[in-house]
Amino acid sequence: MITIRAEQRKDIAGVRSLISDAFGQSDEAQLVDDLRQNEDIAYSLVAEIADTINGEHLLVGHIVLSNLQAPYRALALAPVSVLSSFQRQGIGSALILAALDCARADGFEIVFVLGNPQYYSKFGFSLGDAEPYECDYSGPHFMAILLGKVLPQPSRLIYPKAFLDLE
Repeated sequence: MITIRAEQRKDIAGVRSLISDAFGQSDEAQLVDDLRQNEDIAYSLVAEIADTINGEHLLVGHIVLSNLQAPYRALALAPVSVLSSFQRQGIGSALILAALDCARADGFEIVFVLGNPQYYSKFGFSLGDAEPYECDYSGPHFMAILLGKVLPQPSRLIYPKAFLDLE
């Protein structure tokens, strides 16, 4: 049974390890550390499973939604991480849906992602919804999902500095 909950301080080292495992490198883990340190994270969720042998919980997934600078309430989704041994079991999908539910419930208007259009379109992200917006990541993999009823006014989006440092 998978439980999705807000990241806690005690999770930070495990999250770092999980992200490094999921991506096979530490760049994305450093991105999350930098976002956390700069207080740019709106939501940081973990997925955990109960270890039936010793009764402890194992972190198997993580997702971040970070604040974007825009004239409306906008977020960036990245990264989504699942331990390599738990991938392709729906954990990433569950994390994405939970994060979008949190953002929607708190009145955010739109979420942007840079990723595979085939994958993210399953959740309602579309290239067309992102097209009117300009940012450093605009292009063929830049997508958005509208959380409210009205598409926010097109404008320039500014990602947190940690994303620029990743390049």
